[in-house]
Amino acid sequence: MKRATLIFSCVCISTLVLGQTDPFGAPALMRAQAFEEYLVNTAINNNYGLKELQYEQERSKAQLQSAKRRWANGVNINFGGLITDSITYVQNPAPGQSQVQLPGYNFGMGISLGPILQQRGITKEFTSGTKVADARIQLYMAELRREVLARYRKYLLAIEIYGTRLQAQEVAATNRALLNEMFVANRAEFEEMNQAESAYFRAVELRQQAEAEVQIARYDLEEIVGEKWDVLERVRTTMQKRG
Repeated sequence: MKRATLIFSCVCISTLVLGQTDPFGAPALMRAQAFEEYLVNTAINNNYGLKELQYEQERSKAQLQSAKRRWANGVNINFGGLITDSITYVQNPAPGQSQVQLPGYNFGMGISLGPILQQRGITKEFTSGTKVADARIQLYMAELRREVLARYRKYLLAIEIYGTRLQAQEVAATNRALLNEMFVANRAEFEEMNQAESAYFRAVELRQQAEAEVQIARYDLEEIVGEKWDVLERVRTTMQKRG
């Protein structure tokens, strides 16, 4: 009787598994990849940690632009008053000197190398800060992408495991009912019926655990994407219909 029960269980599970279609055909894979990119982009738009890094990047760029303009502090231009404010005539001009003297002004320009060289170092420092800010954003986005895809795959795996546990529970329930009928008809021992009962309740427990894992994986995905799964699922359904 134990051999018959085991064969019946294996046949049921094999039938359920072999009856499934391949979900990873080329069109389905392309739609799945498009939806994964949508999840990543949504997470990027909703992530406050990334927004903070972007603000720091903008501040670094503004500081760099300001530093580039401050090199002019080392240039001094002096514009004085009039030497003379009228046209005069020289009685006895020196050789090469004009007899007519026009109004004139004092004008001078000086360059201080110290501030210019100092500002060059400051500009270089801000340039490095901008590059560091850019690198931090790229690294953060790469890590965010990896985490989004990992949580989505965990969610899909949790759903798949739940389906398997649900099938196993249905098989255990069928075995339990069969053994009960056979026990009533004196065609099965009490020990066999007791084993079927234990297997059924164990299957129920595993199914409940799998159901809880689905909910936890869903919450983790919603947290990092920044959107409820109901909304995301509607987007996925729309993508599948368009594909």
